[in-house]
Amino acid sequence: MNTSDVLENCIRIERILGEIYDIFREQQAACPEYVRLWEKTAQEEHNHEQQFLLAKRLACSMKTDAAESDQPSNELVGKLTALKARVAARKLSPAESLRLAIELEEKLSAFHMDQLHIFSDAATNTLFTSMMNNDNNHVEALKQAYAQLAQPPHDQE
Repeated sequence: MNTSDVLENCIRIERILGEIYDIFREQQAACPEYVRLWEKTAQEEHNHEQQFLLAKRLACSMKTDAAESDQPSNELVGKLTALKARVAARKLSPAESLRLAIELEEKLSAFHMDQLHIFSDAATNTLFTSMMNNDNNHVEALKQAYAQLAQPPHDQE
């Protein structure tokens, strides 16, 4: 698999993830704080997609390690596509959507880390490192929202 193929899958992964967060935004439209959270998170994923599009344009002639013929990104695209369909078919609660988003972001951060070894180009590796750091930031924001959700409301006297 060449670099262009890997980056194309990364583009698709970021796009699908952004679409999942757009679905969460729509499902939780009655709650402005979640609308803002999902809008921000979806926009960041769409920004990642644009970064990968640029990287693909810049790196289309590079080859990945020939030993990496079975690319896990193919399977990940399929799983995310199926997950998106399930999420769209069933309205999740804020707690369910936050837990799922945290799990997705943690797994994608690990995926980005795994991709570092297949590129010989330092700039492409830097992109994956940046994506991994952004995913870690997403996880922290989502965990904070989940923690606030889990706290009982303060009584007003």
